[in-house]
Amino acid sequence: MGLRAALGLLALFLCAWQPGIAMALTIRGASPDLPLVAIVCVGLLLGPEDGAVTGLLCGVLQAGHTGASGVGALIVSRIGAGLAAGYIGERVFGANLIVPGVCAIGATFVAGAIYFLIAPYPDLIYWVKMTLGRALYNGAVALPTYRVTAYLVRRLSSESAPAF
Repeated sequence: MGLRAALGLLALFLCAWQPGIAMALTIRGASPDLPLVAIVCVGLLLGPEDGAVTGLLCGVLQAGHTGASGVGALIVSRIGAGLAAGYIGERVFGANLIVPGVCAIGATFVAGAIYFLIAPYPDLIYWVKMTLGRALYNGAVALPTYRVTAYLVRRLSSESAPAF
C-alpha cells in the first residue's frame, strides 16, 4: 500500500470516528479534533501540498459525516491548517518534540479563526473558550498522532521522517 493511500485511510478512520471519540474524550466541554491534528502531522512531515490535500479530504469527510452548517468554511479552514503546517514544516521544523504540539495548537486557532470569519458563531466568548480548550487538547494528542504518522512515512516511503 502506498504512503498516500495509508494516510488517506488514517484520515478516513479519524473522520469516521471523530464524533464518537469527541464524545468519549470530552473534558470540561472541550474535545480533541483528531482529523485536524492528523492534517497538521501530515503537513509537518510531507509539506504544504500534502497538508492541503489531507485538509481537503478531512474537511469533506467531516462536513459530510456531521452534516454541519458552514460546510465551505470547514473545508477551507482545514485546507488552511494543512498549508500552514506544511510551510512551517518546510521552513522551521526540526526533530523537536515540542513542534507538533505547538503547531496543533496554532492550527486549531487558525482553523477556528477561518471558520469563524466565514460562518460566525453567535456567542464570541463561548467560541473563544471552546477554541482554547480544543487547542490545548489538540496540542496534547499531537505527539502520539505525530509519532504514528511519522512511523507510516518511514515505513511506506523513501522520504525520511524524524524518529524522535
